[in-house]
Amino acid sequence: RTERRRGAMTDSPRARRPRAPKPLKWIVADLLARHVDELVDAAGDSLRHLPCDVRDALLAVARRRRCLDDAALRALVDESTTIIDASGCGGGRRVTDAGIAALAARRALRNVTAVDLSRCDGVTAAGLR
Repeated sequence: RTERRRGAMTDSPRARRPRAPKPLKWIVADLLARHVDELVDAAGDSLRHLPCDVRDALLAVARRRRCLDDAALRALVDESTTIIDASGCGGGRRVTDAGIAALAARRALRNVTAVDLSRCDGVTAAGLR
């Protein structure tokens, strides 16, 4: 392996391999993720027509950006969802008992195997029953 200093080209296998192009699906998902809060407000329940892995990614982005609330859960969670991470959803926009109840009413939680609601002060023990 030959290397030169200060950012010059190398002969390492990693430097010679061209990077595979990103699939169009994930280019679009990246674009949607940049505007996830506006997207939930504008598109609402029609987001459930997105592929489940894209919806899962958008849900994670909404949580990290602290814009995860009942509307985002309603738009992005359906019966194919297996994991919900809503940790830290307290604050101005929040996940509440009413949001969890709405998901349960439409049977969107039937395949969920893991849930993280830590630091979610809008969800109570009574709301999880």
